Amino acid sequence: MANKPQKQTDSIESHDSAHCYHCGLPVDEATHEQLAVLGAQRDFCCHGCKSVCKTIVDAGLEDYYRNRDLGVSSNQQKDLDELLDKLSIYDNEQVQKSFVHGEANWQEAYLILEGIRCSACVWLNELHLRQQPGVLDVHIDDVTQRARVRWDPEQIVLSQILAAIVSIGYQAHPYEPSHYLELQKANKRKNLHRLLFAAIIGMLPMHFALASWFLGGPDEHGELEQWEQIGRWTNLFVTLTILLYPAQEFFYGAWSDLKRKIIGMDVPIVLGLSCAFLLSVYSTYRGSGEVYYESIAMFVLFILISRKLEHQAKIKASDQLERLALSQPLDARRVQQDGQLQTVSVLDLQPGHIIQILPGEQVPVDSIIIEGKSSFNEALITGESRAIDHGVGDTLMAGSVNYDQPVLARVESGEMESTIAEITRLAESGLQHKPVQALLADKVATRFVIFILLVAFSTAMFWLYQGNHEWLVITVSVLIVTCPCALALAVPIALTVSSSRYLAMGVMARDMSKINRLNKVDLFVFDKTGTLTVGKPQLVDSFWAKDVDKRLAQSVLLGLVSHSEHPVAKSMLQHYSEGEAEPVEHIVNYAGQGIAGEFAGYWRLGRYEFIREHLGKVPAELEARFSEAMQQHFSISCLSRDDQLVAIFLFEDRLREGNEKVVRQLNQQGIECVILSGDTQKSVAQVAAKLHIGNFRGGMSPQQKMDWVKHQQNDGKVVAMIGDGINDAPTLASADISFSLSESTALANDNSDFLILGSKLKVIPEAVALARKTLSRIRQNIAWAILYNLIAIPFAVAGWVPPWAAAIGMSASSAIVVLNSMRFDRRSVERNQATREIRV
Repeated sequence: MANKPQKQTDSIESHDSAHCYHCGLPVDEATHEQLAVLGAQRDFCCHGCKSVCKTIVDAGLEDYYRNRDLGVSSNQQKDLDELLDKLSIYDNEQVQKSFVHGEANWQEAYLILEGIRCSACVWLNELHLRQQPGVLDVHIDDVTQRARVRWDPEQIVLSQILAAIVSIGYQAHPYEPSHYLELQKANKRKNLHRLLFAAIIGMLPMHFALASWFLGGPDEHGELEQWEQIGRWTNLFVTLTILLYPAQEFFYGAWSDLKRKIIGMDVPIVLGLSCAFLLSVYSTYRGSGEVYYESIAMFVLFILISRKLEHQAKIKASDQLERLALSQPLDARRVQQDGQLQTVSVLDLQPGHIIQILPGEQVPVDSIIIEGKSSFNEALITGESRAIDHGVGDTLMAGSVNYDQPVLARVESGEMESTIAEITRLAESGLQHKPVQALLADKVATRFVIFILLVAFSTAMFWLYQGNHEWLVITVSVLIVTCPCALALAVPIALTVSSSRYLAMGVMARDMSKINRLNKVDLFVFDKTGTLTVGKPQLVDSFWAKDVDKRLAQSVLLGLVSHSEHPVAKSMLQHYSEGEAEPVEHIVNYAGQGIAGEFAGYWRLGRYEFIREHLGKVPAELEARFSEAMQQHFSISCLSRDDQLVAIFLFEDRLREGNEKVVRQLNQQGIECVILSGDTQKSVAQVAAKLHIGNFRGGMSPQQKMDWVKHQQNDGKVVAMIGDGINDAPTLASADISFSLSESTALANDNSDFLILGSKLKVIPEAVALARKTLSRIRQNIAWAILYNLIAIPFAVAGWVPPWAAAIGMSASSAIVVLNSMRFDRRSVERNQATREIRV
């Protein structure tokens, strides 16, 4: 009995230190992390694995590792699996903190799925998970192989969802950026090893085929020379090793698909390989007839090359999302109550904590500066290449880089609720909405494999009936030359590349299906205040009635504007911030008009038209000032008490930089620009003149804006709009395409299809151009996939395509689709990336 603990310890101590103690991936000696577990220092491939392991140990569940490391029999392993199911490690709230977010009645997590090979795999997993009680929504991206799963925690837990995925033959685990990167590296190494093996070992049957072509062949008795017979037997075993190692994933995939009663894209590949190999074995055994070992070797090699290109394209396509996910630092300096600094994990930061951010460091989570002033580079998030000054009270976005001075900031949200996390989630969800071309390609691709098998069967029957002894060779060529992969890849890679490019230029596509409409836009509507202008109007002057209690009026004014998010209200709040606000009651916001409430009378603040009908006689001095301000094109707000005009306020707002160029570029793209604003006609006319916009409307209410847009749509126009305020939300919702700035109100952002992460509108023409390029690539890919098969299938059915040529054609068609999807304007991409490089 005394020896058993020692034996157990020895087993644990023998754990391979070259691999991650938690997940088993190889450990990079330069970047690995360590943690003491079960009395020894363990190596981890990334911070995520270390954090999960620490949480498991801190929760008193270290037996998970102890039992895992024991040598056990199959029956013991089954019992251990049942024990691990009961432990439900991933149901622990502390473990979930790094990858699960949600609200009271739902939770959501991103998972990595291993084993996804084609759209049939995606369909099966989504169907199976949706059938689980309590699963509310599922989306799997076949490019990044990430699954977004939302569930009701009252009905199902995460461990049950993971078990459901495992039950149909796939592996799933929570998405963690650094861990995902390690998996990508491991897959890349594995694919490279298989490719090199197929290329080097495959040279033997290829060289032998050349020798047989020039020197071999049967003699007058129909027999082969001894060297050729020996060569064929040698090639048989060489080809068998190629099928058993580099090509094993095709057979595994086909078998897995057939077990699940689906026909995936590996099925025709395996049928073609198997038929060619069995026919070659038969010819080798007989000592006569054709063999196709070189065709098998070439086919496997070209398929592996094609899938390697596809894998690299998928990694590049999701590059910007991965950069966002990996950009957040792992640790932060939290200020303790005694003023001391403590280094903690970002996962431990909670709203209200105080953190210190030094020059050169990234902001770990969204926070507000409470002490200090510095400049910050927000290029990764907004695309703005210039550093932006921030001081006390300003919001810092996670991922920004501090340039100049140390600052103290108050944490506003945890890691899972940060700006970066929200952008990543919204960008992922945007890919769920596919344009009609994608939906059509998905439907065709899933049925195309069945069509291939029917064509191959019909071909075999036809040539058998004709008595052609090469019927099997022709059938093999048909199976090989057809290419469902090209059709399946035609849309998803192009869409993912496009989504990544949008993020790189500072635009988040919340609905990728809208690129169809964006491509057809011929009318672009701009709001003025906060959109064409900076949106921070400055109070330049104010005029008060002679007999008014100015102190009371200013206090009520503060009480009113504190309940509004309008830029004018924020400007007043800042200007009169030293005063004390009165508790105004029964406050009502009138969208696009103003705000009203009660305190020792009924007060109204807003446009002159909003309060005019309630006024009595306007004081002469204010009437004169009002007329003068109108002539000077100021924006004007008025304050009234009951039927008395109390004060008028004059505001100025400057135009955003580069707007004139934006309008010119949109016009060059065939898009007419229009301004619809609630401001006075004269102030709108002044802005329109500067931007050379001939069509503009001032003094419009939200309802009038929406009616105008609908009228244009009824006339056949495709209307896009950009706005920033609550009053723009109805028009944004009714437009065909809607843009908003990230600094806009939440309601405006909720009704937008594209979110501009910076403060400049110059990305709008770029977004339109990218939509057009994306749809062009998709159409080219689909056209090529269809044209290739329309040409290749008849030639193969006629027996004019040998198996080796079929292998080249099939692989080349997939490679062309992948490379074409990546072929965006490289100069613009490089320029965008150059301005967004961040060095910490």
